[in-house]
Amino acid sequence: MNNRQDWIDLLTKIVTPVLIEAEKHELKKNMPVETNGVGREKFSHIEAIGRSLCGIAPWIENDPQAQEYARLARCAIADITDPTSNDYVKIEADGTDSQILVDIAFLSQAILRAENELYNKLTDKEKANLTAYLIDTRKIPPSENNWLLFSGTIEALLHKIGKQADLMRVDYAVKQHMQRYKGEGIYGDGDEFKWDYYNSYVISPMLMDIVEVFKDRYEKYYDTIQNNAKRYGEILEGLINADGSFPAVGRSITYRSGAFHLLSQLTYEEKLAKSLTYGGVRCALSAMINKCFEKEDTFDKDGWLTVGLHGHQPHMGERYISTGSLYLCLFAFLPLGLPESHPFWTEKDEPWSAVKIWAN
Repeated sequence: MNNRQDWIDLLTKIVTPVLIEAEKHELKKNMPVETNGVGREKFSHIEAIGRSLCGIAPWIENDPQAQEYARLARCAIADITDPTSNDYVKIEADGTDSQILVDIAFLSQAILRAENELYNKLTDKEKANLTAYLIDTRKIPPSENNWLLFSGTIEALLHKIGKQADLMRVDYAVKQHMQRYKGEGIYGDGDEFKWDYYNSYVISPMLMDIVEVFKDRYEKYYDTIQNNAKRYGEILEGLINADGSFPAVGRSITYRSGAFHLLSQLTYEEKLAKSLTYGGVRCALSAMINKCFEKEDTFDKDGWLTVGLHGHQPHMGERYISTGSLYLCLFAFLPLGLPESHPFWTEKDEPWSAVKIWAN
């Protein structure tokens, strides 16, 4: 796997079951929920939608050949935000349904990446339902960690689509993370440093997206956030071993290729550090993605993802992990938003850092 069509083939294999069931308004009914936790059935389908669309957004926004998947993605948004749909989950007044905040934030990040396909082409009723759902998440107080960015990202989308944003939530999310910077491109998750991939899953990507929307408001932070992201992107590239494997450390490792969300975002936004080349990063990401999906039992008999990092490894899933959570793996596919003529796809194959180091 090292060319654009291979990436598209795998992406569509992963996401198709989710989008087909959402189009039928039967995602909650028909999606299996594998988990070690309790009560995940209520939210797992929303996780699958938010994360899937966040990963495929650049592709459906920029590739004319992705029009059918763009249509299915809009159906999915309409499905989960329509109070009359079987797949709708009401946000309770006491804010106890906190998981919804996470995945409406990922949905918001998707729409920021594909505003034309995922917002402008919605009907007026669908836009109204979406806006109401976004605003309703304000009932949920975010935890004092990376969750602050979930609230901030939702508010960024509201601002982008011309609605009134709660700027206090945005300011608090950005400023708290600037105070928690630990060096080497890494922010604390809360006040503490945690050895995991959350700086790539969530923190740097959402910080970059928020300050892009509010560029004038955060001008003094903008360049610092970009440079911090570039530095962590270099570190991520260096973590991809010569065989495509990578250190299985920290929480949520069953997000598989999603651990390299930031490296993929930097690639898509043409913000890679100068030390990296498109050809080398393509080969590194391709090897990593191939490693994550090479085992047949990564998928069940109906094509749904199973819990694990390398095949089906259910013991690796934390209590909050369920089938829907796993679709964060699609975040590694953001470079599909680059055209076929882009250097990321056309540059010759190059060895990435680990290959260079261990070849001698």
